[in-house]
Amino acid sequence: MLAVAIDQFTILATMFALTMALIVLAIFLSLLPEGMDAERMVSGLGLFLIMVLFFAINWLYFSLFEWLNRGRTVGKMALGLRVVSVDGTAVDMGQVFIRNLLRVADMTPAFSLWVFYLLPAYAVGAASLFATGRSWQRLGDLAAGTLVVRDRRKRTRDVIVEEGDRIRALSAELNPRTLPSPVLTQGLNDFVSRWRALNPARAEEIARGIEEHLRRMFGARHLNCNALELVLACHYHLYSMSRRDHTQLQGATAQ
Repeated sequence: MLAVAIDQFTILATMFALTMALIVLAIFLSLLPEGMDAERMVSGLGLFLIMVLFFAINWLYFSLFEWLNRGRTVGKMALGLRVVSVDGTAVDMGQVFIRNLLRVADMTPAFSLWVFYLLPAYAVGAASLFATGRSWQRLGDLAAGTLVVRDRRKRTRDVIVEEGDRIRALSAELNPRTLPSPVLTQGLNDFVSRWRALNPARAEEIARGIEEHLRRMFGARHLNCNALELVLACHYHLYSMSRRDHTQLQGATAQ
């Protein structure tokens, strides 16, 4: 709710800046010769535009930020929060659209602020949060299948590595040709640390998406294992390699 307060302040500040700009423009036009008609037109049109922009910005602000900024608005970034799907994966455009389409219902009631601004109380959204228990979902979250979660940034020492007998045996047969990129390495870290919490079919689907790339990178084209085992073995191999091996692979990658 504090994140929402920050976001609403950002929206109101944006609207206030636009209003001041229109007022300054209207005053400037009124000072020009025969500028009163233009000033009246700008004043009337400006009031209409501000009312329309308030609702447009309220919807577009949350939608565009959550879609283009990996589920984070300004308020969520400030407090380390993120919108994700209920299975822990990133939200898609459809989920963001549904989630914010119902924000109007969650925002009610709204109180008048000055002349044409509205200050949403989010009473309906708050009631939904308490009604959904530990998931803390508002109406938009329930409809879109999303959650707001705390964005935990993992450090290198916090990396989880699976190392069962099967994984170690598969890792011993790997012969990496190059090191994964930092993005792929972080992706492997994230997946291995949370794959047990995912739906098994979803975990297998994600693993299959990078299986061919990992088989080529780790020299595992003929390794007899499924996609999930391959991902876990490659990740284990990556973090069990010596510093010397890392240095040699980095040199090969640079060449």
